[in-house]
Amino acid sequence: MIIRLVIVMMSLSMVMSCNMENEPTHRNPEVCAPKDLVRLHSPNGDYVEFGVAGYEFPQNTEDRWDSNWLMIGGTASLGGRQWQFCEPGMTTFELQELAEWFSALSEGSADKNVIGFTEPNFEFEYLTDDKMRVFFELEVRPEWLKSNIAGQADVFVDVDASHAELRDASSTIVKMLIAFSERGRN
Repeated sequence: MIIRLVIVMMSLSMVMSCNMENEPTHRNPEVCAPKDLVRLHSPNGDYVEFGVAGYEFPQNTEDRWDSNWLMIGGTASLGGRQWQFCEPGMTTFELQELAEWFSALSEGSADKNVIGFTEPNFEFEYLTDDKMRVFFELEVRPEWLKSNIAGQADVFVDVDASHAELRDASSTIVKMLIAFSERGRN
């Protein structure tokens, strides 16, 4: 009986360690390192910086949705408190739409003032000339304000968004899209 108990405990321990080893490390903000970053700052020190850390499913290149999910990593600061995030935040085609939206805003020709994505982690709202609000939901909220409910619109960072800053953001995203282009068309 004792031998069986030890074997069961050893088996359980092996399963647990195996599961821990197979946890996706790409979600760990410490190892999530986007090459290019969109940088949006405000005069009061609040900021949002984000970029593409990689495909969520790098081996999947055929499926239109699964092969195009991007890991969005970055850092934000609100009221002097900083946090990091690295989560599937948008697809390649949604990132393309964000680049086009930033570009249209910089030219004063955008047809909408809010953009959101399939995964409701981020939302961007253009408030007025030179001001933008970036909303954080679900997995990208700071640790001290965690919630499992999307759409609360209670965690946001207001940043400067001049025409030049929006052009820079759009150009940076275009660079990201060269490195992480759309895959799988079925």
